[in-house]
Amino acid sequence: MMVIIQGKQMKKIVLILICIFTFSLVGCNKKVNDTRVAVHKKVKLDYPIHLSDKVLDNTSDIIEDDNFIYYSDKKGINKLNKKSGESKLILKQKNVNQLVLVEENIYFSTVDEKNFGIFCIDKNGSELSKIIDGKNMEYANQFRYFMIRDNNIYFQVTMSLYLFDMTSKKLKLLNNDAEQFKVNKGSVFYIDHGQRTFTIYKENIDDMKPQIILGKGVSEPKRDIYYGFAFIDDDLYFLKRIPNSSDNHYTTALFTYKNGNETIIMKNDNEVIGEDMVEYKGDLYFTTYSSDEKIKLLKYSAKDNTISQVDCRDSSKVDNYFVWNTVKIINGYLYYPTKDDKLRCVKLK
Repeated sequence: MMVIIQGKQMKKIVLILICIFTFSLVGCNKKVNDTRVAVHKKVKLDYPIHLSDKVLDNTSDIIEDDNFIYYSDKKGINKLNKKSGESKLILKQKNVNQLVLVEENIYFSTVDEKNFGIFCIDKNGSELSKIIDGKNMEYANQFRYFMIRDNNIYFQVTMSLYLFDMTSKKLKLLNNDAEQFKVNKGSVFYIDHGQRTFTIYKENIDDMKPQIILGKGVSEPKRDIYYGFAFIDDDLYFLKRIPNSSDNHYTTALFTYKNGNETIIMKNDNEVIGEDMVEYKGDLYFTTYSSDEKIKLLKYSAKDNTISQVDCRDSSKVDNYFVWNTVKIINGYLYYPTKDDKLRCVKLK
């Protein structure tokens, strides 16, 4: 049996179908577009996930765990999903300059023209607490850097190195002339600044009696000039300037120190090794500067005892890959400061 629909009924049915189709189309498009905009505002979606230049223009520091990247900017601390690329602000806070991840907590420092502080939150931005208030410390506005080992916070104000015990809440001065420092197995290793001895010292945090590991301990030495160091597990790696016999110039070299012996890893008369190194997953990253104004990023594999080139670019495009404690390797990318103090990144091979 055929049903005949009259003209007015047909128009009404067609109008209803058009409205339903238009409503569903607009609704779907709105949902897709909203998600896409939210993602692309935060990060460039090529993998592995990393921060875009636009985001890095305002980023002061960056850390990671297995699933998220955490970064600080002018608004506060943000949490970025490594899979989806979606980012959200988890804590509003001004003047955040450094982040440190310890298990399920994020420690961060704030610095302004008068004061500094070190705080703690959980990974969701909750449970905010102040750990250290530097308002009564001399040169409090010249806070430099902090690290955490064994429930102790080590931090620098100018060249003075302090330890804050988070269990006893006691603060003590460890050294008043440390240019670089690292902590390994309950001891502090450092290179001094004021005396310019270019010596690597070791001090146990219990008695703080300085012990010379490498160098002479005399000011302005002509030989045995040590100017940078890092650890891979318990093995010490260091940089050394070696005087040339023919002139007053130096050759720089990378060494390892084991069982009281110095073993050379790399030496090149035509390249200068930069002043700092970064350890990442058992590999050591460092830079060299050549006479043709090229800066190379190199990787030393302790496992294979090999050196490979990761990146090379003109020195005019980057001030220095490595300024002490400003370089981070996050999710397969190395983040470094440029001449205008903005972070940029390069993908590691």
